[in-house]
Amino acid sequence: MNARRLDHQTISFLVRRLRLKHMTSLSHLFPKGTGTTEQYIYPRDVRGGPTFNTPPRDRVPHSEDLISQINTIEAAEEPGSPPETIEQTKSSTGKVLEFSGDPGFDLKSDSLGFRPSKIELRSVRRDESGTMYATIFVPDGKMGFFVKRFEEYAIKVTFGKNPRPKNQDLVESISRIRLASLKSFWSDAGPFPVSDEGQLWWELWLSSVMDRNVGDNFRAEAEELGMVIAEDRLQFPERVVVLARGSINQLKTIPNLFEYLAEVRLAKLLSSELLELPASDQAEYIDEALERITFAGPKSPAVCHLDANQAKFFSVNQSDRVNHDVFCDFRHFHSSLEIAVSKIWQMSEKTVIYGLILRLSRKPRLIKV
Repeated sequence: MNARRLDHQTISFLVRRLRLKHMTSLSHLFPKGTGTTEQYIYPRDVRGGPTFNTPPRDRVPHSEDLISQINTIEAAEEPGSPPETIEQTKSSTGKVLEFSGDPGFDLKSDSLGFRPSKIELRSVRRDESGTMYATIFVPDGKMGFFVKRFEEYAIKVTFGKNPRPKNQDLVESISRIRLASLKSFWSDAGPFPVSDEGQLWWELWLSSVMDRNVGDNFRAEAEELGMVIAEDRLQFPERVVVLARGSINQLKTIPNLFEYLAEVRLAKLLSSELLELPASDQAEYIDEALERITFAGPKSPAVCHLDANQAKFFSVNQSDRVNHDVFCDFRHFHSSLEIAVSKIWQMSEKTVIYGLILRLSRKPRLIKV
């Protein structure tokens, strides 16, 4: 079963590649030369001034603490310092830092990047505790950008009717600064994978701000380590999205990976690709998923869909298990019944594809009249 799953996943990438090649002939769907470059910003509203809330801070000690954290990071690069761990890969031209705030408070993310100094905000995320994180690429020699703002916060105030510490929103929103690890770039739903050796398909967002050939350079370095890189990629003005198959340890050992890495996600196996499989292969996936589904009891309410049209039907017997004698191909459903089946499929999609457990409190019924 596992081998067959891998085959289906690999085939789905090949099918997607063939579709893209076919679609490139439709030039009217792919206009060229229309893209513009804009600086990355956090998509949600993070504003300064009276509406921006920060945790209570003791002004001078907080400034000194943040400066101390920056100095510690700088000292780790000096000769004689302990060697880097695999979790804290450095870049050849700079460092990637992870800034974090307090739970329930926003980081002033729109003030963390500074394009004139090539300080780049790579990504922003929030964990389940409500703590906000930001990854920032800082070129060598530019760490003073942050030190200066921390010092100004401690000793300077703004002018106007309501004077306040300079850079207050930015500095007070920051609690911790450290060198980024691979997990710092994780922007997918769900936890970061735990197995360092497991082979997975990754969706990697690479920054092309400083290197327009970042996709080709990544491919060369990754394939040298034995990773599989999909031929097709998505190209945005400041990002290149590639699909790569390999382990966490292989990713960590790519030279200068953090120089261009922006976000890390797992590549998704789309339900549409399962729906296009032959009926017998669909049944195999469902048989395996049935082992992880807890069905509703005999007294549970039933949800029915009535279809009076002449069409094939998807039958569920009294035990709620799939009746393979009348199992039909999802591709050839009549539209009204297809909608009903798709609703049930969406409900159990993660169960079939990702191996999760599903518990049903109601009994779905599809009835042909």
